[in-house]
Amino acid sequence: MMSATRPTLYRLQAILVRLSRGDRVTASIMADILEVSSRTVARDFDYLINRLHVPMEYNYVKKSYVLTGPLPSLLTPPSSALLGNE
Repeated sequence: MMSATRPTLYRLQAILVRLSRGDRVTASIMADILEVSSRTVARDFDYLINRLHVPMEYNYVKKSYVLTGPLPSLLTPPSSALLGNE
């Protein structure tokens, strides 16, 4: 099993960026991207939903987490820097 090698805030921000772009977001996909275990990513999803109240849920049709509302402004990632448009 891989250890959590990425800082928590880095992982949360990476998840939020993919969600805001409409990319497919699952524990398995994010674990591969972030080089952590899928259990670590599942805990990150739980933190985003239950502690930070990010409007996201699992969509069984898309088989992915999706945003169900706008992100709070504090959590909205800057578009240019994080999307590779520097």
